[in-house]
Amino acid sequence: MAEHDNMNGLTKLTPHIHRLTIPFLDIYTTVFVINTEAGAVLFDTATYPEDIDQYIVPALAELGISASELKYAVISHNHRDHAGGLARFAKLFPDTVICAGSEECGERVPGRCVKVLGEGDTLACVLTAVSMPGHTPDCVGILDTRTKTLLSGDALQLYGIYGSGAWGANIRWISEHLELGKRLHECDLATVVASHDYHPCGWRADGKAEIDRYIDECANALYAIRDFISPYLQLDDDALAEMYNSSSKLPTVGKHVIKNLRELMDAGKI
Repeated sequence: MAEHDNMNGLTKLTPHIHRLTIPFLDIYTTVFVINTEAGAVLFDTATYPEDIDQYIVPALAELGISASELKYAVISHNHRDHAGGLARFAKLFPDTVICAGSEECGERVPGRCVKVLGEGDTLACVLTAVSMPGHTPDCVGILDTRTKTLLSGDALQLYGIYGSGAWGANIRWISEHLELGKRLHECDLATVVASHDYHPCGWRADGKAEIDRYIDECANALYAIRDFISPYLQLDDDALAEMYNSSSKLPTVGKHVIKNLRELMDAGKI
């Protein structure tokens, strides 16, 4: 298990990975630092430019990682709480290779090349890229093959984020997300780690049984919304979302998720 958080939000997750929790509105987001013999890798860059200076640079210094030793920065997806610090990071670390599941985050660093990672691509000899669509089409996770630890970013959301009424399961590419779950069930994983604290399983799952439950709850969240709205499909998406959010004790859901679920229900695909 991880050590207790120190005052800077930095914990040791595995012998090779540190987890850095950074405040974001009424929750937190997470940045990970992975050590390898080929150099260090940063997973995500938090939300604001000042997060780089206030949290990430001090964490790297605490871990004894110099700018020249930070070989890669992997962006899990191009949302603010994961890529918002990228421009500031790129300025401070001009020689670090920026990687992502697509070139989309390149809009934050004009003129800087983004290395696109595909399923199975290798970084620093021991890290493998895992394509994890659903939240966005290009979500990418990183698997540390030494400990079979998968950093999943926001790709596995379960029912949404603990501690806030504004952070429901934001899965827009639903079919792809359900297929991802089936694929992950077949993977040899020891630990799955998310970037936020998701209901009902938290931010971490260890061992086959816990990981299978974690993955299943991602699908169950969508099935629960489907079952809730099924009797009321004469209502529009806004009304269905409002009804669900006012009736459920679970995190909220956006109307775009309702819309995409409806389309799959109409097609008999879910």
